[in-house]
Amino acid sequence: MKYDRGPYGGFAVRCGVPVKLTVGTPWTINYYELDRYQENGGANADTGIGPSGIYVFPTAENQIRIAIKTIETDGSYLAEEQFNIDMGYDVAGRFIRYTVLDTGSELSVYAGSDLVVRIAFSDAGTYDVFAEDKDEEYYKTAVLYNADGTEIGSVDGNARIAVKSGIALMQRGDVPGGISYDNILIETYEPEQTPPEEETPDLPDDPEPSAPTDPEPNTPTGESGMLVFAVGVILLAALALHSRARLAMRQKGRAEEEQNT
Repeated sequence: MKYDRGPYGGFAVRCGVPVKLTVGTPWTINYYELDRYQENGGANADTGIGPSGIYVFPTAENQIRIAIKTIETDGSYLAEEQFNIDMGYDVAGRFIRYTVLDTGSELSVYAGSDLVVRIAFSDAGTYDVFAEDKDEEYYKTAVLYNADGTEIGSVDGNARIAVKSGIALMQRGDVPGGISYDNILIETYEPEQTPPEEETPDLPDDPEPSAPTDPEPNTPTGESGMLVFAVGVILLAALALHSRARLAMRQKGRAEEEQNT
């Protein structure tokens, strides 16, 4: 984007719906219309353009203005808080690549590779000031940090940073050289999904191999023991019968010898 310099030329993000003023002249406030806050007696905030959102304007040779739209209790009820960031080099009248990174809970604005501001926003809710808002939600709290991470300002409870939002490009008034945009790119990044780790069941540790043990002696018990015992009885009985038979045969032989003599 290239803009010579001035208070109302640049772009806006987190923009909601246009609204119609309920005091003074019933203007519909689009993104290039003055909010008429101070014109209607407002004294608690800054006046600017647009109904809602975060605005980025190169307002001086080395300065970028960040403006956050707000709801107020005086004036036209619609105003803004302005934060001027000194970049330390010329940002007006030449092309600079502006990048906005929006994570859903904070937003970072870059000029080239330099971080201009980081804005953390929270506390989503509705307002009942303008009928056009209906049930539109806005983040009401914003905290701003510079490139060093130091807090440089905040909007507490009355910011109009749209939850469901759009972007806007605008210029108000005659500016020498006007405003130029080139190579506008909008990208959406899905967060990387980390596959869940597969759960492995806890297995018991392998037991240590035990040393071989000597086999127990084969002590017969039960039926096998009774079988061995029975075999031993039969063997003894057979030996006793064999001895008796030999004795009887000897006695018979002696009797026959006595008869023959």
